[in-house]
Amino acid sequence: MTFVEVRKDGDAGVDGLGGGDAVTVSPDGKHLYTAGPGENSVAVFSRASTTGELTFVEFEKDDVGGVDELYGATSVTVSPNRKYVYSAYVTDDAVAAFGRNATTGELTFVEDEKDDTGGVDGLDGAASIALSPDGKHLYVAAEND
Repeated sequence: MTFVEVRKDGDAGVDGLGGGDAVTVSPDGKHLYTAGPGENSVAVFSRASTTGELTFVEFEKDDVGGVDELYGATSVTVSPNRKYVYSAYVTDDAVAAFGRNATTGELTFVEDEKDDTGGVDGLDGAASIALSPDGKHLYVAAEND
């Protein structure tokens, strides 16, 4: 391995990385997503395929622009079809879904599912998520359920 670079919260306009807890790269390799529990957010970077260098794109934050249930972000994954990003939130006991722009990597909040709300159970302390290879099922490991 060869060191390429470092991206830090607050440097050069980068935001949403506070307490960075999880990182995933989109299946097409174009974007990197990270869960930032210290800022209750998901940060988005574009990725240069030849060098691996990152460029900050945006971040989605709890209680900003209609986004909800992002408190304590701990896990993030991209759907195999590249259309969605999902994230787990240990403090909010929730999972959030975002639509993904495959060209820019930008996210649009779609919905959240919260423990003990609307018949949902098993998300108390939602800590880690994984999607089935066909993208039809989202699995959640919760610390308290």
